[in-house]
Amino acid sequence: MDRRVIKEPPRSHGRANAGRKATGSEQIKALESQRNAKRRTLFDAQDEIDGRREQLIADIEGKLQAEGFTGDAILDSMELT
Repeated sequence: MDRRVIKEPPRSHGRANAGRKATGSEQIKALESQRNAKRRTLFDAQDEIDGRREQLIADIEGKLQAEGFTGDAILDSMELT
């Protein structure tokens, strides 16, 4: 005979069970809040990086133009086969 014992968590009705549910619910809300805060931080960091990147590109383009470099001059100096 194959015996399988399935253990179920004890079912307690009343305040103890409600307290556990409330605690679990509070933990879930706290974790979701932390997750959302980390997402906001990540998005803010990505926006800052994008801004820096655009500024660097603009600075480099400005320096190249000030020195007289153009895209055509660079292409002309390359051998196209």
